[in-house]
Amino acid sequence: MDTSNAVIPSAVDHCRMLILIRQFGYRSPTTFNRILERLQRIQSLQVSDNPKRVIVANFTSSVNASLLKFGELQAHRRVIGLIGIIHCNKAPNECEQASTSALNGDVDETSSSDASTDTHATRRASSSRRQSCLSSLSLPQIKQLYDSSKEEYSSTLVDSRCITIGYANDVLSDTWSSRELLSFNSLEESDSLENGIREFMRSIFFVIESRRLDLSFEKVENPPCPALPDEQKYRMGLENKTSKQYKRKCVGRLRKQVADYTLMTGLPTLALDAYQASIDLLKQCNDLLWLAAAYEGWACSAMIIKYDLTGEVIPTSSMQRVSSMTTDQMRSLHDLSQQHSLGLRFSPGLRFIF
Repeated sequence: MDTSNAVIPSAVDHCRMLILIRQFGYRSPTTFNRILERLQRIQSLQVSDNPKRVIVANFTSSVNASLLKFGELQAHRRVIGLIGIIHCNKAPNECEQASTSALNGDVDETSSSDASTDTHATRRASSSRRQSCLSSLSLPQIKQLYDSSKEEYSSTLVDSRCITIGYANDVLSDTWSSRELLSFNSLEESDSLENGIREFMRSIFFVIESRRLDLSFEKVENPPCPALPDEQKYRMGLENKTSKQYKRKCVGRLRKQVADYTLMTGLPTLALDAYQASIDLLKQCNDLLWLAAAYEGWACSAMIIKYDLTGEVIPTSSMQRVSSMTTDQMRSLHDLSQQHSLGLRFSPGLRFIF
């Protein structure tokens, strides 16, 4: 496993919902960065007043594939949401024509086999024009790539949205459902983007909240047992799946997942109790890996409660005007951040031996 860019998540990271943002078709770095910047401003959403509950999204454009397999063990590593960005670099009617011609294969190709310099120059010019014409794929092809990304994370994905810029609505209606689509003529006319993303986050919250409230596994005779993909390879001996010891392990792991959902939905105090309930069972059956993960969640919940770290996830409340702070105030603020921060970055030369 490559750990050169690995980052140990901080306590606040454990309560964030991981939402992946991907660009499909024509790639416009300017458009992508502007949308990503706007999403970062609305990463927190208050879903309840009494008690006050705030959910936080972690919008990211890339994920570490080697860490996704730990999603069963740590909920904050799961890709819970997907946002696709599709940008048309032409006028809406030109986008429709380009999509139709690309779908039908109406593209002129140079068939001359002459080896002269003029012919090669003609081919290069024709290839350049062809690439310019097909800089954006057809909508059915883009939809196929979008669906492939959804299928890639289908085991953990809760909901998804697609942001389109510059496409006509009548062209999109044949490919995307209206619920999943956020369509705008241009970024300057996308005032409702933030509201659409808030509704997207709220829909994810309702699903996670339902998982938090689902405790039916407590009464099941043979509850399911969450496990990592390669966990069976390192298990020594056979387990008696009808024993009480095995049931304690299953229930303890499921309680740990419920505790993750509780922390993620803005209830760190209840998460503390849920982690403790999981620890009590996992300790009895000597399930060390999941026990360590439960202790980690318990510690993060305790730090969020003690230091009121929920304020750190709201950008407007965590901003400080450095110019108006004295030297002592800046030093005390730095000491406080170092006191309860778990965020560490591995140096490129650090390697682990397994």
